[in-house]
Amino acid sequence: MMTKIGRILLYAALAVALGGCETEYSKTEKVGTSQAYTDYLAKFPDSSNRDEALKKRDEAYWTETVAVNTAASYIGFIKKNRKNAHVPEARQRSHQLLAGGTGGEDDYADFLALTPAEPNADDVRQGLEKVRFNALQQATDPDAYTLFVGLYPGTPDAEKLATPIRKRDFKAAEKTGTRLAYQYFAKRYPSSPESEKARAHLDEAGPAAAQEGGDADASRLLPRLRHASPALIHRECRKSLEAKLLQQSNLFSAQAEELRDKLKEVAGSGDNPPQLCAGERMTTRGADRQTIANAVRALARLMERQQDLASLFAGPDKIARDAQEIGQRASTMADDSESQELELEALYGNMPADPKNPDDTASKNAKEAGHRARRAWDLAKSLDNGDKKGAAAGVLRVMDRQSDLLLDIIVDHEKPAAVKNADDSQEAPE
Repeated sequence: MMTKIGRILLYAALAVALGGCETEYSKTEKVGTSQAYTDYLAKFPDSSNRDEALKKRDEAYWTETVAVNTAASYIGFIKKNRKNAHVPEARQRSHQLLAGGTGGEDDYADFLALTPAEPNADDVRQGLEKVRFNALQQATDPDAYTLFVGLYPGTPDAEKLATPIRKRDFKAAEKTGTRLAYQYFAKRYPSSPESEKARAHLDEAGPAAAQEGGDADASRLLPRLRHASPALIHRECRKSLEAKLLQQSNLFSAQAEELRDKLKEVAGSGDNPPQLCAGERMTTRGADRQTIANAVRALARLMERQQDLASLFAGPDKIARDAQEIGQRASTMADDSESQELELEALYGNMPADPKNPDDTASKNAKEAGHRARRAWDLAKSLDNGDKKGAAAGVLRVMDRQSDLLLDIIVDHEKPAAVKNADDSQEAPE
């Protein structure tokens, strides 16, 4: 049994402990921050002041959140205080800020994930559109404008980008410098100021060679090209998702945002399409199949030429690795390209007369373009080993620009299978 002295000592110890707890709580109240109350509760979990400390901690946290007054602060409050009485107000305030275009992209994603049944969430997604548009001011990727137009087709902000996109595309046509590049630009922007310059270049180049492709070629070669070119699948996937967005009756619905997330994922994957692209099928319209067939045949010929140039490289450097990849893609198309006598350069434009000056691509007509292409080829093969690599690299850069252009033309003349209209009966699925 505990002696009288023992009981006295125990009571004294308890009194000291309780007194220390009370003293610590007084200090916490003077500090008054949510962190101070959190620390106190961790140190004295069984304190008689526990309920009061919890209440004051929650009030302090709300006061601190309001003082910051950002969408991120309110969202953080909701995450940490699901049962707090101020959560509805935090949700309302963050909603207002986000709908007004205030916050970062992560804030929008967090808010919509936290409140999936949020009423009037459409205006939050509309605020995200403003944030993304404003972010274009700091964009360094030339594709950023095009991606935004795909994400928000037909919106006033997308319309504002029409002129800078058109000017960028004309510079790209000038850089490529081929008949096909100017022809493609004039077709896409027939009434633009730059289209007059494009047509002037076409007049200087003289008549183009006859095109020989047809329906059978398009149906036969396109599947092989998709197998050989992930870049084509990537472009087709983007176009299909953009078409689905364009069909949305409400561009700021949850379904539209889901499509935008997919489109952003595809756009960020480079020329390696993600798995979601497997379900995005394309069709070809009867009126466009000849153009597609010519572009596919030309691309097959171009890939064959790239493979030949790739054989000039040796060594472990990056160019050699790129050349190997080009060779692998080109070999997939070899059976078809060998059966075609189509000269890409003569049909679609120019190759440099001098491999040391790959930008020197001017020619008067298709016949001269073909002659210059063959001369460029001979010059590249006649150089000594030291110069071959640099010469071939220059020609490969020209070929890459032409390859990108041909892929764009193919996709521009295809239509996503998900899009339905009156001419569906004339289409052949690929």
